[in-house]
Amino acid sequence: MKHWKRSGTLILAAVLSLSLAACGGSEPTPEEILDQTLQNSQEGLESLSASVTAQIDMEIQVGDQTQTMENTTAMDMVCFSDPLKLKAETSMDMGELGSFSATVYAQQEGETYTTYTDVGGQWFKETASAELLEQYNASAEMNSYLSSTDQWAFQQEEELDGKTVLKFSGTVTGSQVSALMEESGVLDSLGTMQQLGVSTENLQGMLQDLGDMTIEMWIDPEICYPVRYEMDMTQVCNTLMEHVLQVLEDMGQSTDGVSIQYPQVQMTMTCSDINSAPDFEIPAEALEV
Repeated sequence: MKHWKRSGTLILAAVLSLSLAACGGSEPTPEEILDQTLQNSQEGLESLSASVTAQIDMEIQVGDQTQTMENTTAMDMVCFSDPLKLKAETSMDMGELGSFSATVYAQQEGETYTTYTDVGGQWFKETASAELLEQYNASAEMNSYLSSTDQWAFQQEEELDGKTVLKFSGTVTGSQVSALMEESGVLDSLGTMQQLGVSTENLQGMLQDLGDMTIEMWIDPEICYPVRYEMDMTQVCNTLMEHVLQVLEDMGQSTDGVSIQYPQVQMTMTCSDINSAPDFEIPAEALEV
C-alpha cells in the first residue's frame, strides 16, 4: 500500500473549506468538488465495497476459419486497508467455453500476506506478495484510475442509484496507458508467450505506444469520492495485439492469414460503502487448510 502525506492533505482541505466559506457559503463548483476528491484520495480509504464488470469480445481468424469468443467477468469486492483484508467473489462466463467462479479471501499479518481461494468447494492457501494482491484491492484500483490523468473535464450532472452525481471525463496518455496496463497484470496474462521465446523485454515493449484512452468518472458531491468508472479499452487492446503479432513475426513465427481483433473491451467499476464497508470473517474451513 502507498503511504500518503496526511498532514499536507489536511492543510489543503482546510484552505479549501475557508475559501468556500469566504464565498458566502455558495455551492462548490464541479471543479472544486474534483479538487476535493483528488485531495481525499491522498488520504487513502479505510474500507470500500466495489463491483467490477469486464466485457471482452475477441474474434480470431486463421485462414478462412473464424472463431468468436465473448467473455464476461464480474467481481464483487470488500476491502479494508490497515491492516489489509479483502474478499473478492469472481465469476467468468466464457460462452461456449463454459463458466468459472471463485472466491478469494486475503489478510495481512505483519509483513505476511495470505490468500485463501475457494474453487468449487476446494480451498487453496498461499502466501502472496502485496503487489499480487493489488489486483483485488478496490481502494488501490480506484486511486490508480483517479491519478492516471490530470486532464479531467466536467461533463454534466446525472442520476445514479437515486443520487445526483457529477460526470467527468479524462484522457489517459500513451505512457500512462502503458503504466495502467502493467498494473492490471497484462504482462502476466501474456506470460505464456515466453514459452515461445519472447523475452520479458519484448513483453514490456508490447505495452509501449498503445495510444490514448478515455476514462469516465462519476463523483458523489456529498462525499467527494468517485462512485463509478467506465473505460473503453477496445482500441488499446487492438493495438496491443498488433504489437504481439509483430513480435512473433520478427521472431520468425508465421502469422500469415492470422487476425486477432477485439470488437469490444469495456470495464466498469462501481464503488460504495466508502469508509463504511461491512466487515466479514474468513471461513473457518479456509483457515484450517
